[in-house]
Amino acid sequence: MHEALDLCAECADRGRGVIALRAIAQGEPLLRIPRDCALTARAKASTVRVEEKLPDTAAFRALSPYIRSAVALLRERLRGDASEWAPVLASFPETFDLARSWSESELAELEGTSTSELMRLGGSAAGKGGAVEIVWRADIAPLLALPEHREEWPGADLASFRWACDCTTSRGFDDEFTGEGGYGSNFRVISSSFWFEGPYLLPAVDMLNHDPVSPCTTLTVDDEGSFTMTAERAIAKGEEVCHRYQDLPDTRLLMTYGFTLGELGGDTNEIPAAPRITLDALIEECEKLASSEGAFPWDNAMEGWERKLALVRSLLPGDNPAMAVTAADPLPSTLRTAALILLAPPIALPEFEGARAANAGRVPLLDSFALGDPDVAHPFVHAIHQCVDAKLALFPSGVREDAMRLDAGETDDPRGRRRMAVLMRFEEQQVLWLTKKKAVTLVAAELAAARAEEEEEEEEEEPPLKRVKAAAEE
Repeated sequence: MHEALDLCAECADRGRGVIALRAIAQGEPLLRIPRDCALTARAKASTVRVEEKLPDTAAFRALSPYIRSAVALLRERLRGDASEWAPVLASFPETFDLARSWSESELAELEGTSTSELMRLGGSAAGKGGAVEIVWRADIAPLLALPEHREEWPGADLASFRWACDCTTSRGFDDEFTGEGGYGSNFRVISSSFWFEGPYLLPAVDMLNHDPVSPCTTLTVDDEGSFTMTAERAIAKGEEVCHRYQDLPDTRLLMTYGFTLGELGGDTNEIPAAPRITLDALIEECEKLASSEGAFPWDNAMEGWERKLALVRSLLPGDNPAMAVTAADPLPSTLRTAALILLAPPIALPEFEGARAANAGRVPLLDSFALGDPDVAHPFVHAIHQCVDAKLALFPSGVREDAMRLDAGETDDPRGRRRMAVLMRFEEQQVLWLTKKKAVTLVAAELAAARAEEEEEEEEEEPPLKRVKAAAEE
């Protein structure tokens, strides 16, 4: 560890953090964590002793890396002072201020947001057990109750497993191969022969707070599996030493770490709000249009509907697929493509299916050219607006009311949770209104471009016609 680091400093408005006791030059090593000091359940990256004590069954190996790493951490805690990790574990908090620990009334303030949706999908609402309890009862508890493991796991219960899961979620580090939801990595692999995935619990490194705008550290891992944190830039004396966790929007920050960018006082537009529009919601609105009389000029708009569903589900595979919209991209190409396929005339299906076959079984993204056809453009705007309106209806209050509450300080509370929730609602609703606006402006632009092209074609035909008319008049 660098001699000029105070790992347990009190930082203004941030609680505990890491402070530079003197100026540190760019490139200076700050921390180095040998491979044997990085706790994880990855077979190639953890100590042999930890791996030997974990359940060696196909069912356990099939669990997610986070769950297996949480079990590894639980094992170390149960060993007490005999664990090499005992001093580190003693520094971990007993409770974590994550969204799933909020009260029912606090969670109600998140209603309508992507955080609320994701928690509902995971069954994480307060007082309802949640995904952690489901995994414990279905997968972990039966394994630890086996005769060969019972004596090795004294005191293991749901509460201790939940604590281990919270530790792993909020303090674990992933590599670039498994960056959360495509949001990037919180360390960089410089190894050419060693495979890393994580999550890893790294003593001392996890003491650094998050700074998405001006971080001053870089974390790398080498061929030996050792993690090294270096100064990415010059660090002034007395400056807090921060790391950029991942490029996560507020929804993920709140669920994973228990804070948002707005709470940090940073620019919330740096990583904007990202409300989600589910594929099922889009399918429902497009199906309503296709089954309604007179919505399209072609006969039997529901023809080939199952084929259309197969196409859009190849575009967004997985359970409960959804498309995130942001201020920078309020109408993403996946949302536009899915809507265009669902609203296309049946005669276009062979072309889409051929494109999917030529693209490794996934339908390629479409441009907005088809929106120049009024028969497609008007249903497209209607479907997008209906999806957004259904999403907006889930929020307990509108943008104007939330803005007034924020300005009046009505959301202030000792923990800042209500203000955080209302701010998240406010930002997500603003983005959704931008999605509605973008659908209209995009269609207007494509219709205008199509009209201009038609007028240009007419002008090319006009001179000969004029000559014919002139000759007839003579």
